Amino acid sequence: MPAAKGQRGFTLLELLVSTALTAIVLTLLTSGLRLTEAAWLRGSERVRTMQQTLAEDEAIQAQVSSAIPRQLTTQFEQRQLQLTTFQGNAREARFFSNYSWQGGRNSGLWLVSYRVIHESDDKERLVVSEQGFSSEQQLAAFLLGSQPSTGSGFPYGELADHIELFYLRPSSPGSPAAWVQEWKCDDQKQKQLPRGVRVHWQSAKQERDLTLVIPVREVPQ
Repeated sequence: MPAAKGQRGFTLLELLVSTALTAIVLTLLTSGLRLTEAAWLRGSERVRTMQQTLAEDEAIQAQVSSAIPRQLTTQFEQRQLQLTTFQGNAREARFFSNYSWQGGRNSGLWLVSYRVIHESDDKERLVVSEQGFSSEQQLAAFLLGSQPSTGSGFPYGELADHIELFYLRPSSPGSPAAWVQEWKCDDQKQKQLPRGVRVHWQSAKQERDLTLVIPVREVPQ
């Protein structure tokens, strides 16, 4: 039957043009969906990273705040020494705690080390090590040892160009509170734990500080 007067079909050119436009629109929609998905994945990854960082910070704070203040008198390398259970410098802190960072356990006794180590590309990282406590001789050797700590090690925090540790010295008559970079366990003038530990990360122009509070506790003899 002949077509009605005034009616006509699409030409080949019109079909090609409409197909091309449809393809362009679909391509734009697909690209938009992919960009949206990528942004969502990046956002989710950032959230997971933040949650992991917060969980690690909480675990570190729990371990430091569980530091055990104690003085012990022991024989070490043919010397009679009186030690406080905390030793620290700019590169490492060693202390006695009843909290295990690895398992989140608030039981048992642990010898804990926070140590700055060199990684590749001249970067540094903070590593947490812990080992079980067995005797006062072991504790004395641990506090006074110059060799790297043994035991399980866990990298903590991000890589940085430089990492330093500081210790909060409480105020005393004629001496205000201050952050210092050394805490000697055998210093007879310093028979206490610091009031806090601060970890300082520096990368290029970015800096980050994490301050860990140590509760004030009486040091038993």
